[in-house]
Amino acid sequence: MKGKKVWERGSILVFIFSGSVAAGVPEGPFSHNYDIGTLTSTPYENVFSGETNLLSHSYTFDLDAPATVDARAVNARMETGFIGGLFPVTHTLFDISLFDSGNHKLYEGTTTQAWTFGSTLEAAVSGELPAGKDYFVLITGSQTNDTALAYAIKISVIPTTVPEPETYAMFLAGLGMLVWRIRRQRS
Repeated sequence: MKGKKVWERGSILVFIFSGSVAAGVPEGPFSHNYDIGTLTSTPYENVFSGETNLLSHSYTFDLDAPATVDARAVNARMETGFIGGLFPVTHTLFDISLFDSGNHKLYEGTTTQAWTFGSTLEAAVSGELPAGKDYFVLITGSQTNDTALAYAIKISVIPTTVPEPETYAMFLAGLGMLVWRIRRQRS
């Protein structure tokens, strides 16, 4: 009897921990994962509008070279339904973050612009990333008293420049000449 209870508890634990989630893929009826491939110098842009008041969308991408990634989500809908001119009935909030393939948050986004009563107008996140696979931008949104979330997203890449060996050689040559001139003036 005692052995049976241990087995039952063990099977429950195995059942709980047996599920796995791929990097960047949110779960639920309001979720979607867009695989946008390898980011290049051409910005990725997408527009979403749907009959929902919650969303969790991820945009999975790869980088061939180290780069700074900048992602911006713009709310496509104004605050609406003001009660007595005081505050809106429909209030929309968006959040944006940048994650790596292990679902670790690398950069937290900020609301860069807001409507008068606090609804998000634009949320942005930016950060330097090494070359790699399966980074993702996560956008979450919620809306009160309505079911029509809409946003536009733009993800841009700014390549990180690495100095050429000739640049280092010129720097060292200039430094050597400077040292030579200082020593010559002392003597």
